[in-house]
Amino acid sequence: MLWSSLGPERTSNWIKPEGQGHVDDAMLQRIEQATAKKGRHDFGGERTHNLSHRNFDCSDFASADMRRVDFTGASFVGADLTAAELQGGNFVNAILDGAKASFVSLEGSAFQDSSMRRAQVVGAKFDHAIVLRSDFSGTVFDYSSLRGVRCERSVFDGGSFKIADLLGAENDLCNFRGASFQGARLDGAYFHSSDLRFASFVNSKVRGVEFAGGSLVGAAFSSAEVQASEFKWVSLDFVEFDDAVLDGASFAYSQLSTVLMRNASVWRTEVGSCDGYDVASVKTGRFRDAVAGRRRKEAHGGEVLMREILADIDSFALPGSAKLRVTKMFAAAGIGSDERSDSKRGVSEKAWKACIARSSNFEGKETFSSGILKAVKSLACTPLASRREIIAGLIEDWSARMRLRRSLSVGFARQMLELEGQNCGINSLLTGQQVRELYRMLSASRAYIPETVPRSEVKILAS
Repeated sequence: MLWSSLGPERTSNWIKPEGQGHVDDAMLQRIEQATAKKGRHDFGGERTHNLSHRNFDCSDFASADMRRVDFTGASFVGADLTAAELQGGNFVNAILDGAKASFVSLEGSAFQDSSMRRAQVVGAKFDHAIVLRSDFSGTVFDYSSLRGVRCERSVFDGGSFKIADLLGAENDLCNFRGASFQGARLDGAYFHSSDLRFASFVNSKVRGVEFAGGSLVGAAFSSAEVQASEFKWVSLDFVEFDDAVLDGASFAYSQLSTVLMRNASVWRTEVGSCDGYDVASVKTGRFRDAVAGRRRKEAHGGEVLMREILADIDSFALPGSAKLRVTKMFAAAGIGSDERSDSKRGVSEKAWKACIARSSNFEGKETFSSGILKAVKSLACTPLASRREIIAGLIEDWSARMRLRRSLSVGFARQMLELEGQNCGINSLLTGQQVRELYRMLSASRAYIPETVPRSEVKILAS
């Protein structure tokens, strides 16, 4: 029993199950246009109905039309929300524990300080939802679409995301202990300081994913595709990569004690220390031979994959930061280089042979194909790209240890300064300080600077 402004109130089945006539289409269209014009989120505009602080426990909302409704403080414990249309809903302080919400539409909804524990959300649409300080422990999101979802300080312990699509999902300070991502797609996803202990990524696609901070202790990546993904400052004790394909993965800043990589296929992977590895039967052969049962193009297979992921990000209007992150990681990993050339296998061959020998010598050279570099330069010159993020990425990559990243940054800088003889849309947006930093980078890298730049300026920039 909850209290509203009119006193105690309990409702049950008061909305027609067929879900017709609850939202006026003309009014909804006007609200959507006004919200988009103001640049606000779907859940931030005008509401079609105000059903806040109501008790809908055990009610039947199957197939109901309740788009852009305010459900602040409402209770849906055990309610049936199957196939309901709840796009743009506001669920601040709402309780949906044990709800049956398979095939529900929740795109652009907001969950803040909410609870949706042990709910069934199979085959749902959760795209671009905002989840803040909420508890989804034990909830099943199997076969659901969670593209571009943003989660912060929320709990998904024991949750299930089997065969789910998490393209570009961003997770900050979240808990996924014991969660299952088996067979899921996580292209371009981001996990910052998140707890993923004993999570399962078996048979999943972990491509262009960044794990920054947090813990993956006891997690399983068996038979997963781990491509151009970064594991930075992450605890990886007892993590299993058995039978996995690691192409362009980076473990440079993580401790990998007792990591299991039995029968893994490793290609262009960077590691910092391999003490305690179990690397029995690690295969460091050519990538086209490492991917069992799959036929890829012998050359530039990674470039094709990167373009496919970026096309998905574009078509789904995900943030430019996701696109920049994916492109940077693919390019830094050298994916897209000619896999037929033995001269371009240095990182994989040298690093993993040294690792098997328990050595810490992981120096190697890698070059970029003209195709991958062209794609990266094109991204840098896209007017929609964030110039601050690009500049920050340039400086960060240039200062990195790996020579291949420095060469990429030089290419970036030359393109943005229009030193390649081509116009670059971002050039006019650069501040004077940013231009000076780019020239300083080129000078310090001993890159060619044209005669149009005064020698006195070059001397200053190089200091």
